[in-house]
Amino acid sequence: VREASGLAPAAAELCYNQPFVGEAAVVFVWTAIPARMEWRYAYLAHRMIAIEAGHVCQNLYLAAESIGAGDTSVRS
Repeated sequence: VREASGLAPAAAELCYNQPFVGEAAVVFVWTAIPARMEWRYAYLAHRMIAIEAGHVCQNLYLAAESIGAGDTSVRS
C-alpha cells in the first residue's frame, strides 16, 4: 500500500478512460498468479480465479455498505 503521484490518470486510462476511477478516494486492484491455481485446478484454474475474485469483491461491497461508504455498484 502506497501513495504515488500521477497514479490517478493512469488508473483511469487503464479502466477505459472512466473518469470516476481517477477521482475515487480509494481504488482496489486484485491480481492473480494463474500458475498457483493451475497445479490444483488444471484447466478450471481461470474460472476459479474469477469466482474467488467475485467473492472478495462481494465482501468488500458488503463491508462498504455496512459502514455507509459508497461503492461503484449501480442502484436504482
